[in-house]
Amino acid sequence: MRFILLAAAAVCLAEAQKVGPLSIQNVQFSDSEDGPPVSRAEGFSAGGTVYFSFQIAGYRRPAEEDGKISIAYELEVKDPAGVPVIEPKSDKIVTTLDPEEDKKWMPKVRWTIPLPAYAFPGMFRISVRVTDLLAKAETSGNFDFRVNAPEIPPADALVIRNVGFYRAESDKHPVPTASYHPGDQVWIRFEMAGYTFGEKNQFDVGYGITVLRPDGQASFSQPDAAEEKGQSFYPRRYLPAAFSLSLPKDIALGQYTVIISAHDKVGKQTAESRAPFTVER
Repeated sequence: MRFILLAAAAVCLAEAQKVGPLSIQNVQFSDSEDGPPVSRAEGFSAGGTVYFSFQIAGYRRPAEEDGKISIAYELEVKDPAGVPVIEPKSDKIVTTLDPEEDKKWMPKVRWTIPLPAYAFPGMFRISVRVTDLLAKAETSGNFDFRVNAPEIPPADALVIRNVGFYRAESDKHPVPTASYHPGDQVWIRFEMAGYTFGEKNQFDVGYGITVLRPDGQASFSQPDAAEEKGQSFYPRRYLPAAFSLSLPKDIALGQYTVIISAHDKVGKQTAESRAPFTVER
């Protein structure tokens, strides 16, 4: 009888330590923690947040005498060009399980990914690597999700582009014809790209403004209108900018020209863009 009991205990121990194929399961992308899944076609907006989760199956189940599991995982997310978006994440799952009550339990990993507002559009990829430290087993996988954002072409040198005139700061679309009346507020938006990055994606970019009257003479000039500098883990590959002009009520009618002069202190580059607008009754 004693032999039979020992044999039964040995079988129980073997089952407790039995290892299935280590695998990543139940992968899900959501726009809120543990929220409903977001489809690949729907995707996420730049500046939003991705809630990524998955479960781990097939890890080594604990023996009765220790009851512990030990699993390590590594996560990394890259944009369509293969550039890392945020700092990679690595951690361990070390916990005690009951061999009977937790037979079907699977660890769940959650990762919150804040998307930069200036992220490029396209398919982003999360790479997952899971290691069962007790069983010396490893598995990995790549999981893609879509980011919806304006298409921003790359620039090899400093450039000012997408200059647009607006009637109000909150307007979403530029006016089709840049014509204003005396006393109006002229809003101008544009982007700067192609500047040079320093260490840790450091940048230092600014711009000046000059307004030419219809006769070609300068009516307003501010050489150092604005400057933006900083650094980020994900390279900020373009900078949006905006400013406004208050037209005097007695301003002369005719065509005016706004000159935007950008400068890149890190790369020692300059660029200029001219945009006309008219003042009429």
